[in-house]
Amino acid sequence: MRIAKASLQDWESIRRISSVSGYDDYIGKIGPSYLKDGTVLAVYDTELIAFMKLEFLRDRSVWLSGLRVDPSRRREGIATYLTKGGLEHARSKGCTVARMIISATNTPSVNLAKRLGFQPILDYQFYEGAVDTSGFSLLEEVPRYPLFLVWKVMIPDSNMKVEGRYLVRGESRMFLTESGDTTYYHLLSGNDFSFTEGDSIIVVERGRFHLTNMKRLDGFEEGLVFQKFLI
Repeated sequence: MRIAKASLQDWESIRRISSVSGYDDYIGKIGPSYLKDGTVLAVYDTELIAFMKLEFLRDRSVWLSGLRVDPSRRREGIATYLTKGGLEHARSKGCTVARMIISATNTPSVNLAKRLGFQPILDYQFYEGAVDTSGFSLLEEVPRYPLFLVWKVMIPDSNMKVEGRYLVRGESRMFLTESGDTTYYHLLSGNDFSFTEGDSIIVVERGRFHLTNMKRLDGFEEGLVFQKFLI
């Protein structure tokens, strides 16, 4: 077996594995453009049998996602082999830390992360709906605090530019990022928020907020962010 960067010629194999992997097939919904953002590494035997995506963020971190193994090749250590290869590739690019988010109910992936030395650092809960931004002001300042960037997490410094909006009203703060028609409302502090129905997603840390009478996100109610230092 070998690990190499996947190309557009590999798309049909990636699409097939994603469709039968047992996870939400968001990769198939994205289409071949999935290969254009970040680096997709694949494991090849006689054919492509596994893949994962690496995205290099501005805080010198690498974000790992979309790990998929052909069901016919599971229990051969391929996921471990590919993840280790991805971490080595990230080190070679100057990354100092690796992070990923895993559904709290995905026991095999959680166990894999722990075996490879990842530690859980955040516990997010996800709700369907939107937040009324009336009366909130835009701040250029960015807190040194984990920010949720459309299924990625980054810890910026005070001078780092990030793609999103940091809003404040009194003691209440939130960070907004967008993907297509979906807005992600990451609640950071305070309790002066008004919620409405909608197709967007509200992101909160477990125990920091209690959003009663709101619907949890189907298929990904709670996610654990894992981190591993590469230096």
